[in-house]
Amino acid sequence: MSGTPEPSPNFAYLAYHDARLVALGTQAEQHFGSDPTVTLFKLRQFGEVLAQRAAAKVGMFVDREERQLDLINRLWERNVIGATQRSLFHDLRKAGNAAVHEGTADHSEALHQLKMARELGTWLQRTFGNNRKFDPGPFVPPAKPRRDSVPPGKVAE
Repeated sequence: MSGTPEPSPNFAYLAYHDARLVALGTQAEQHFGSDPTVTLFKLRQFGEVLAQRAAAKVGMFVDREERQLDLINRLWERNVIGATQRSLFHDLRKAGNAAVHEGTADHSEALHQLKMARELGTWLQRTFGNNRKFDPGPFVPPAKPRRDSVPPGKVAE
């Protein structure tokens, strides 16, 4: 056994575009139960890779050092992404930043962002994959948070 986790059914289809997307989505889900901060950090990375892949698909030069904010704005200005995708990208970026820099992460936000990351993945597949009507099936929630990982005053979902 290699110890490599089974890819998440919520993100496995993204292997068509970039194995890093599958890995980051799967890692985000794996950490959900014990550490929503890590989930949000991994989802921020997921958003960065996904935005870079979208830019590469339309021939826009991708400088890996470009700030995510600037890349999202360029994708928007060149009509690569619509208002919905722009909002989802920004929300992932902001939630990841807040989790890492301010320690503001909870399971509710982590679950919401997992669902939004999947929406972005579905958009990428429909837009740049081989099936505009691609249906990933229902979202499969990650394992519920462990009781010992839920902060006092919060309710496990």
